Amino acid sequence: MRRILAFLLATLLLISTAGASFYLQVQDITMTVEKESALLQVNYSLDSFARLYVLALGARHLEPDLKRLFSSYPDIRTLKANPNSAVLEVADAGGYSNGYYLYESHPLDRPIKKFTVVYPQGTSRTFYNVSATPSVFFLSQATEDSDPAEPAPASRISAAAT
Repeated sequence: MRRILAFLLATLLLISTAGASFYLQVQDITMTVEKESALLQVNYSLDSFARLYVLALGARHLEPDLKRLFSSYPDIRTLKANPNSAVLEVADAGGYSNGYYLYESHPLDRPIKKFTVVYPQGTSRTFYNVSATPSVFFLSQATEDSDPAEPAPASRISAAAT
């Protein structure tokens, strides 16, 4: 059993150094923006050997390749990963200026067939065949009298949670 696990580990390391695109094919990405942060839902498929490896030993070994996809973001962390998808969080992905939240475009590690941006109001926009995240901006929900750095009122939090 140990030999099989060692063989699987060695093979995955070889595949990983050869390039993540060999065993990890990204189907689509959904970026949900909220204030300065962004959640990235990555849906992918694995080749059969990598899928078996992940099922046997867990998806944590996919994290470096997933983070490499968004390597132009300095502060990214994996919230969860499984054999079909992962959720990553980018803190400080955007910035606040003059009543707007702004997200600059960032290059991706490889071209993505379908990239969807979901705005805080619930609307979305889909882009096809992209090699960088789109530039995004949206109007702050804060009133002119409130500071955008202050927490949202409880009524807005409960409405957003439902």
